[in-house]
Amino acid sequence: MFILCFLIISPLISGYEIGTDKYYHAGGSFLLTEAGAITLPMVLPINKNISRYVIAPGLTLGIGYLKELTDENFSKSDINADLLGIGSALVFNFALQMLFCPRE
Repeated sequence: MFILCFLIISPLISGYEIGTDKYYHAGGSFLLTEAGAITLPMVLPINKNISRYVIAPGLTLGIGYLKELTDENFSKSDINADLLGIGSALVFNFALQMLFCPRE
């Protein structure tokens, strides 16, 4: 939700249009971070919070950065969209944790 609001409002503020590629970067990073936060504690013997807030976002950012390195032209705006998706996933994870597991 946060991603959509930001991506809809930001062109109005900055005066340029955001292509669909940025939506894919932000949404893909959100989903990849969430998938890592859920599956990593099942596979590796690590703390859930470390998985949610450190390892999954780091892996997602690394994958996005490597993807940009393999492209013909490096795009900082794609990395920014990846960071927006990762940040949204972190906020989402924190909100869920506070709502459903406040003492974990």
